[in-house]
Amino acid sequence: MITTYTVQYANYTGAAVTDDYYEQFESITVGYDEEFTAPIPSSEGRTFVGYTITGMSDGIVHTYSYEYEYGGVFRHSVTGTGTTATLSRYHNIFKNLRSSSGTVTLTINWDYDGTTYDVTLESTTGGSFYPHYQSSPSPLTVSKGDFFAYQAGYNSENEDGGTFTYFGSFLYGSMCDIVPEEGYKFSHFEVNGEEIEWYVINEDTTITAVFVPE
Repeated sequence: MITTYTVQYANYTGAAVTDDYYEQFESITVGYDEEFTAPIPSSEGRTFVGYTITGMSDGIVHTYSYEYEYGGVFRHSVTGTGTTATLSRYHNIFKNLRSSSGTVTLTINWDYDGTTYDVTLESTTGGSFYPHYQSSPSPLTVSKGDFFAYQAGYNSENEDGGTFTYFGSFLYGSMCDIVPEEGYKFSHFEVNGEEIEWYVINEDTTITAVFVPE
């Protein structure tokens, strides 16, 4: 028997919307290992900055994705294993949120003021971490709900022999270079002393690239 669970939405009302707008937030039933796409809401006077998901099963791998065009259609995904997650304003394709029957709630987060945050890039001894395009120096100013992500599948060598990852959405060209010095290699990223692979920006944030001896 295939396990199914319910997906419901919260905080989508108001702000001069139409009946068609409300229809997209009706509850749905989803099967385990079945992917579904949530709407990207928009309404007058406010900006969607991401979903907060609650009610997920603990200990299984949840997948959060979005698709973008960059000379073709590509997909970016991040994963988590907890019962709750606050995601970026881009991620709206979801899979395996529960492994048993129950209800998952996707609560819409709004920004009413065009909020931005400063993101400072720093590194430990042994390397450098800086914006790929130097016309946008650190700290970077990003919109609420943007995200930082690092995945090995998206690394590539640059002209200096290092690797690069990307910051936020690379629809806007916000790449950042990770360049180790001789005798060192890149290890991981940290925010507030904790290792991360991805991080949603909802406050002023410092992201540290950690290098270790080879």
